[in-house]
Formats: sequence, C-alpha cells, structure tokens
Amino acid sequence: KRKRRQWTIKEKLIAVALFDKNQSKRKTAKSEGCTSSQLRKWIENKENLLMMLKKKKGGKRKRLDGGGKKLVYVDLDDQLFTWYRSRR
Repeated sequence: KRKRRQWTIKEKLIAVALFDKNQSKRKTAKSEGCTSSQLRKWIENKENLLMMLKKKKGGKRKRLDGGGKKLVYVDLDDQLFTWYRSRR
C-alpha cells in the first residue's frame, strides 16, 4: 500500500499560490504531486488556511479546526475532565 501524504498548511498555500500564477489546476497538481481534487479544496479554503497560518504554530499544522464530532454535553465533559485531573 502507498502511504497517504500529509500536507502542512504552508505547503498547501504554496500550491495555491502556484495555481494563482499558472491558472491550471491539472498542471499545478502534477507539479506539486497532489491530486486536482485536493488542490481544488485548498483553493476553496484559502482564506481559512491563511488564518490558520497566522495563528501560533499554524505553519506546522496539517488540518483546519472544526473537524470531528461536536460534544453533546459540554458541562459533563468539563466536570469529567476536572474529576480526572483531581484523581491524578
């Protein structure tokens, strides 16, 4: 099996900038070694990627915020965390 590649936010923004220069998704994707669908999503999320890059340690991150399942019981989670910390 081929190992799945993870892209840093800096790498994604470099690919988007190259697309802005070339105006060809296919050529840009081929030169950067990604798929055109990945590049298309990065172009759509350009503003979010720029905001994440400005945050502390944003350049080293590989994913945007907001993914994953949201908590249903936030209060319970906070209480559980407090209890867990007190037991350690």
